[in-house]
Amino acid sequence: MVKLIIEGGGYPELDSELRKTFNILLKKSGISPLPRIIAGHDRTKAYDRFKTLMQNHEKAILLIDSEMTISANYQGRPWDFLKSFEQWDWVSGLKDEDCHLMVQCMEAWFLADKKCLTDYYGAKFNVNSLPGSPIENIPKGQFQSILSHAASQCKSKNKYDKGRDSFKILLLVDPDKVRTKSYWAERFFSTISQIMKTEIS
Repeated sequence: MVKLIIEGGGYPELDSELRKTFNILLKKSGISPLPRIIAGHDRTKAYDRFKTLMQNHEKAILLIDSEMTISANYQGRPWDFLKSFEQWDWVSGLKDEDCHLMVQCMEAWFLADKKCLTDYYGAKFNVNSLPGSPIENIPKGQFQSILSHAASQCKSKNKYDKGRDSFKILLLVDPDKVRTKSYWAERFFSTISQIMKTEIS
């Protein structure tokens, strides 16, 4: 059984929502069979869970935020990128196909499919205020204010609340749109698809 550890969650209800959302997202992307999805909580805990599974000789895949822009020289080399700033207990045998990054965070995927935001927030969501720059270049720290500003005129949800909103918005995202606008998202979906096909071959 392939296990996909994803940064996020932190308490039972949110963990369940993460698993449900990513199962649906992977299904929409045509991936079959599906991996077993595990809520990794914070990024260090997610890596530790991945590492433990790997040391137990289980097939594990890690998906976490990049936290920052990834320069071109790290393209396709997520472990080298993470080692440039994370002080984790690195182990041998790490394969690049088993690590994937949301650049610079999951919220960037929302901007690849702006319709998902208007579907979630409603007609008063100011989609025209969203940045038009490449989604992987938008600093992680700006997404809270970007999304809250665009939602400020919406009656029931007049700001972006990560715990309340993030997975509900992700449920509406078209993964094909994300794949066309993010190198790292395309790498994730295509690699997962190939790994899962290998599982049943």
